[in-house]
Amino acid sequence: MKKLYGFAGAVLLLGMAALYGCGGSGGSDTGRLTLKLSDAPVDGATHVWIKFDAIEIKPAEGERLIYDLAETQRIDLLTLTNGETATLLDGIELPAGQYNWIRLMVNTAPEDLSGGPFSEENFCYIVIGEDAFPLVIPSGDQSGLKLNRPFVVPAGGSANFVLDFDLRKSVHTAESGDKYILRPTIRIEDLSKVGTIAGEITNLGVNTCADAAVYVFGGSGIVPDDVDFIDPEPIASAKAVETEGVCGYTVPFLSEGPYTVALTFDAALDDPATDDASVVFDLAADASVVEDSVTTVNLALPL
Repeated sequence: MKKLYGFAGAVLLLGMAALYGCGGSGGSDTGRLTLKLSDAPVDGATHVWIKFDAIEIKPAEGERLIYDLAETQRIDLLTLTNGETATLLDGIELPAGQYNWIRLMVNTAPEDLSGGPFSEENFCYIVIGEDAFPLVIPSGDQSGLKLNRPFVVPAGGSANFVLDFDLRKSVHTAESGDKYILRPTIRIEDLSKVGTIAGEITNLGVNTCADAAVYVFGGSGIVPDDVDFIDPEPIASAKAVETEGVCGYTVPFLSEGPYTVALTFDAALDDPATDDASVVFDLAADASVVEDSVTTVNLALPL
């Protein structure tokens, strides 16, 4: 079984700054909410299938609201890279005001697989090579994936957010070797206030585009480091993709501000449980993201 690295104990605690939706007026007591899903890929997997059953939303005051999906949405997260998204909620109407959290209810594989054979049709699973393995989210059946971040639905307006999974940080192998564990790391971003960093990677030399990955750190002049629970930690990452002979990368859904973009060819070796000296960053550059714009940062390796 191939090993995938990910956080052993990540929590979906995404900060306490409230997110505010767009538009609105004082003439209505309801607003609309759209939730989209995106993903940063993980090395080694060809598919990561997640089944979403319902969305729970907790107002600052009052009981939680539950939105059952008309049909359980079965989504391969690895198809949602480079800015691609899937829609979980599309402009649903709900009371205007502040909300405390969102919970994604998922149909996860049981932690104890001794009760019977694993069914790909019924549960979340991951494909490594030609083999499918159960994807277990600890306590997922009971608590779902809870995003503890306040947001506001404006009266008479709309709030549009993207939930960006980072599978590079989230997937790891169970000690039993017969399943994988997903402890999700998810960013939630207001789609009206984000931009993109993208560019080409040139002068590869003996390196290959397939091995290239870009890590993005918050702030300029950051000395890049691997994922290891110690600051600085990347807030997003992307695998490079070769298109018509050009090696490029795209990191979408970044809030406005300064960043450091770092290039490595060792992302497959990045074990979040350790400080990996084997993960070397070949190049780093500063970038400044402006909302609703693409910031181009081309990365040319020294000749």
